[in-house]
Amino acid sequence: MPSEPAKPMRPRPEVVRNTARALAQDTANIQWRNHATLVRMPQRDITDKMALEVIRKGYVKGMVEPGRQADEWVVKLALEMRNGREVGVVVSVVGGVKLRVITVEWEDLR
Repeated sequence: MPSEPAKPMRPRPEVVRNTARALAQDTANIQWRNHATLVRMPQRDITDKMALEVIRKGYVKGMVEPGRQADEWVVKLALEMRNGREVGVVVSVVGGVKLRVITVEWEDLR
């Protein structure tokens, strides 16, 4: 009976955060999902500048979860903005070399 392939160990949140921050320094490393840019950002009045600030300076909110690929990890980064509201940006880090912005949201329910 064949055994299942070993699942990679879940990285520590600060490792995924630091990788996301490093990748976000060069926007060429970022892939913006249509769901984020065409739907949620305009709907929620969250700009790409705000999302980048969250990725570059935010903290991990919640758990690091496995993505669709074996080398992909999904995490929500959050940061309080100047207006006092907190923005969350869900990203996936793929292979440590690509960052995908999946969605953006306000963390409060105003």
